[in-house]
Amino acid sequence: MKLSENTRFPHPVLCEETSDYITGSFKVDLEVTEDTVNNSLILKCITILDEPYLTNLLNDNLAKVFLIVSCRGAYFYEQIELTKPEEVISFKPGKLTGRVDLRAVIVSTKTISDFRSDNINQEYGDEGFTINKSEILAFDSKRPINIGRKKLPPLESIFELTFSDELENGVIDVSLEQNKVQILANKDTSEKIHHLRSAGDTSSIVFSAIYLPAIMQILSYLREGSGEYIEYGWYDPFIAKCDFYNIDITKDDFLLSAQKLLKKPLNLVMENYNE
Repeated sequence: MKLSENTRFPHPVLCEETSDYITGSFKVDLEVTEDTVNNSLILKCITILDEPYLTNLLNDNLAKVFLIVSCRGAYFYEQIELTKPEEVISFKPGKLTGRVDLRAVIVSTKTISDFRSDNINQEYGDEGFTINKSEILAFDSKRPINIGRKKLPPLESIFELTFSDELENGVIDVSLEQNKVQILANKDTSEKIHHLRSAGDTSSIVFSAIYLPAIMQILSYLREGSGEYIEYGWYDPFIAKCDFYNIDITKDDFLLSAQKLLKKPLNLVMENYNE
């Protein structure tokens, strides 16, 4: 049961990403309890469905609610049935580590020959649909979490200053196709950056001037296609930081997100400013 934001269906699906239903909603509220020492996880799942026809399908055992749990770092993928409106799921220590993606879905368990709801958009017409077994009928937004947050490296550790003679003085660029994010600058600019970073009060200004635009550029690249960079060493720590600060790289503002990731760098500048 593979699902992405770009998945398209031949039948109406209840979710935030489409207008297949004129009214109605489905979500599973997740209360996460994490043991960062042992990397264990407990999930309290509360299913909330506001759509009468789908509710009847669940009551008639024609559909079921599942929580999809995937963890690339631990090679873990499981679909866990939620049989009650409120349910607790626990994972043994070490079972999950790093980024964990959680998403709730409603799936048909039998063939439904006349699938119809008064809430379905009229664009679909008045005829019912034939839904095969194991088809997705509704899904919630993906929720990423990170197990073992204390082990996350400082954000600065994923960057590396690298020479590029093609750039003018005072200009930087970013390259993502290495295990560390390459911040590119010509030799003269790089030498001045190294000097200013160790020059007391000016270090925080340099920190903001370099890392803030670099992170905004990373967020821009990831929004265009994050799958291109999964293989590089900087990717998992960067995504884990975004998850920690509840940053959605698909839609959140680049400038505000970058300031969150850098813990409001302007405050650091003002703290070091001497009147």
